[in-house]
Amino acid sequence: MSEKTLGLPFDIHSGGMDLTFPHHENEIAQSCMAHNKMDEPRSFAKYWVHNGFVIVDGEKMSKSLGNIRLVHELIKDYRGEVIRLALLSAHYRQPLNWTTATIEQSMKTLNRLYRSLKELDDINLEEDEVLKLPSQILEILCDDLNTPKMLAALNALVDQAFKAELSEKKEIKKGLLATGSLLGILQEKPDVWLGYGQTQNINSQTVEKLINERKEARGNRDFKRADSIRKELKDMGIEIEDKKDKTIWRNIK
Repeated sequence: MSEKTLGLPFDIHSGGMDLTFPHHENEIAQSCMAHNKMDEPRSFAKYWVHNGFVIVDGEKMSKSLGNIRLVHELIKDYRGEVIRLALLSAHYRQPLNWTTATIEQSMKTLNRLYRSLKELDDINLEEDEVLKLPSQILEILCDDLNTPKMLAALNALVDQAFKAELSEKKEIKKGLLATGSLLGILQEKPDVWLGYGQTQNINSQTVEKLINERKEARGNRDFKRADSIRKELKDMGIEIEDKKDKTIWRNIK
């Protein structure tokens, strides 16, 4: 069946850790024997990958416990990139504990990555510019697909972006976009992801009026009123950020 569908050899044959023995060992033996290549297991599949189990709030995911999580249900509550990054947060051979905290951390990480791209907005790339994986990230992924270590390196790259000279920022932006393309994240425009200027269910004129009132209150050193306006905006689902010469806002609903 696999030979008919994929041809031989195909790249990756995967399954849970519980299938390593005897299921996959038997499959290797049978497949190699069928093709008379008994000393060449790579003639059937180049890589045999065995993944750890997904557990939910510390318990094994199973039908009997009623804690099965399906992507087409999760996608109703979480963006696809958030789910993808949460799955990448654990090494594929280790158990993944699926919790609310796991999802929230994934969202925080993505927000930080998108914020860094927002900061690099002024660094223009040509349409035909080659995006190349940073060498440190490629090296980590070549070491048994170590995605947790890779995400740590990606965060370190973001730290560099905020401190780098202008000449370095272009390479950093290319590295972030190349890594995002490989992982299937950072596919949206930063303003859209972060909600900057997004007016859905929001009266932008009301928001701007309150921001101006806050600016005036701060100018009068009425910080209690300024804090009150910030809270009012937050209750509306608006997060504000003070820049050097202006205040920008984003819709966080």
